[in-house]
Amino acid sequence: MTKKPLVDDYLESKCSDFSRPIVKRLREIYLSQGLHEEIKWGVPCYSHQGLICSIGAFKQHVASWFFKGVLLHDPHCVLRKAQESTQGLRSLYYTDGLQVDEQVVIQFVKEAMILNEKGAIVPSKKASPITPPDYFLEHLGKHKKALSTYEILSASKKKEYILWITEAKRPDTRHRRLRNMIA
Repeated sequence: MTKKPLVDDYLESKCSDFSRPIVKRLREIYLSQGLHEEIKWGVPCYSHQGLICSIGAFKQHVASWFFKGVLLHDPHCVLRKAQESTQGLRSLYYTDGLQVDEQVVIQFVKEAMILNEKGAIVPSKKASPITPPDYFLEHLGKHKKALSTYEILSASKKKEYILWITEAKRPDTRHRRLRNMIA
């Protein structure tokens, strides 16, 4: 007896009777377009010169995410943004197998394949830098070694420290965090 491929295992163990036919249909469409199939992040993912899309089965819906979905033309307005902070990812959302429009899905797949072939990149939003408050810099200035260590940190690590200190609601919590930061 041969071991089933990982995606077959996903279909059997992670998909409910409700979601299995939808996932199988999407899988057929993706494979018919020549996409490479593998499991990443615990779900089926499909690629062609880079990631194209993935499928996730949930209790009451199935979602298929396009990694460069923000760059896809969506004349039918069917692609959803997962969260407000989501940059490139867009998803198709199904609560019934009859909702799967093969031609629309194929259109997205073909366009995503062309984007990958051209090396298209989802533009990233640069977060605005956070300016540390005066008391933060004054405290750091009293500890030269801590200041020199802070100065070589990446922008994201500096931001983490600033937010950790400034989000304290009580002054004694803020002072304790400043002391811990110096340590």
